[in-house]
Amino acid sequence: MVFTTHTTYRNEMMTQLARSCCHVTKLKDFNQWMTFFGKCFVEFCAKYGYDKLLQVTGRNYRDFLHGIDNIHEMIRFSYPRLCSPSFLVLNEDDNGCSLLYQSARHGFKHYVIGQLQQIAKRFYQVSVIITVLEDAIVDNKCNVKFRLDFDNSAYRPIVTSNHFSGTTKFSNITGDTFLRVSIIIFI
Repeated sequence: MVFTTHTTYRNEMMTQLARSCCHVTKLKDFNQWMTFFGKCFVEFCAKYGYDKLLQVTGRNYRDFLHGIDNIHEMIRFSYPRLCSPSFLVLNEDDNGCSLLYQSARHGFKHYVIGQLQQIAKRFYQVSVIITVLEDAIVDNKCNVKFRLDFDNSAYRPIVTSNHFSGTTKFSNITGDTFLRVSIIIFI
């Protein structure tokens, strides 16, 4: 069978291929095949020019993770029937992040793991270890919470300060006074 980029295939085809590979080769289990397929998909996308789209999402892997949903929105113009998953960075630190993956497709969490690992390696030269923290079906949607461990040195925690220098109470001015002062400044 030959796969083409603008043809829609049944979701079950990928999982059936993984099961068939398990049966024929007996080299890997189902999850390993799905991870492998996810890595191959990244290479397939790169071969057809989608690597440019992935590269412009940010300077580092952290930026990419925060922009995955935006990538899917851009791809939707070429593939209007795309039923894209959703990704949300829940929290992060210097050593990685927690990522929520939600999809109407079931059985693809290891496929996503392969994609995330290959994108990190190929485009950002980052090694990432991915652990499944939670896996549930909610409203017939797959909800998977991952922990991604990688060098997240691009992360900068939000610093809040309780110390305020200056006046804590400002005097009241009217809009008319503000506009007159603004005009004087610009003249």
